[in-house]
Amino acid sequence: MQLKRSTDILLRILIHLASRPQDQLISIQEMSEALDWNKNLVIKVSHFAVQHGLLKAVRGRNGGVALAKPACEYRIGDLVRLMEGEDECINCDEPHCPLLTGGCRLRGMLYAARESFYRELNAATLADVVSSVQPKTA
Repeated sequence: MQLKRSTDILLRILIHLASRPQDQLISIQEMSEALDWNKNLVIKVSHFAVQHGLLKAVRGRNGGVALAKPACEYRIGDLVRLMEGEDECINCDEPHCPLLTGGCRLRGMLYAARESFYRELNAATLADVVSSVQPKTA
């Protein structure tokens, strides 16, 4: 399973913010430089995160973004599910698969595997991930 680029960016943004003092704002420019990501992608994902209550944003000269709640309240599986959506791994309906009427169980197996994936990720919080991140040494 490969995650979308936006999921990767969101996780990196949240990890970066969680590794800083709580409520400390960081500008999108600083964020994109620190994460070595295109500024437009960071803007797009940050905007999505603000809309979904993951980040808070402050406008203006000294503005920026920060986590909307403590890092321990962000479950990794929930974050990944939010970004990845609920699409099935395969589409058995288009084009219609003739094996569906024959009792093929692949769709159900893939669904169960996806749910296990999210359940396993939900065992960890953003705080757990940040505590395992080693800071860069200059």
